Amino acid sequence: MFHIFKENSKMKKLYTMVLAAALIGTFTSCDDFLDYTPTAVVDEDKAFSEPDKMVNSAYAMLGNCWYSYPFNLWPYGDLSSDDCLKGGGGTGDTGYHDVEIWSTLT
Repeated sequence: MFHIFKENSKMKKLYTMVLAAALIGTFTSCDDFLDYTPTAVVDEDKAFSEPDKMVNSAYAMLGNCWYSYPFNLWPYGDLSSDDCLKGGGGTGDTGYHDVEIWSTLT
């Protein structure tokens, strides 16, 4: 491939121009993507000045999907608090009672 450039000066000049344009295009950049305000960031002053809203937004991700999804976070949020479900062996009782009464043996 390079033997073509030895004989043809126009091809060599074209190759040099394309290479120069590619290098110039590679090394130039724009910094517009750096000048944006993140939408999912909360200032420290706002986060701790309204604790009720902060807790509500934390629980909002749990949603209201109950037991229809296999990786649902709703029961684990209730199990870690005092808002637990009752246990029992009835058909309407949930299978989380064993998780509610779990303890280590140490």
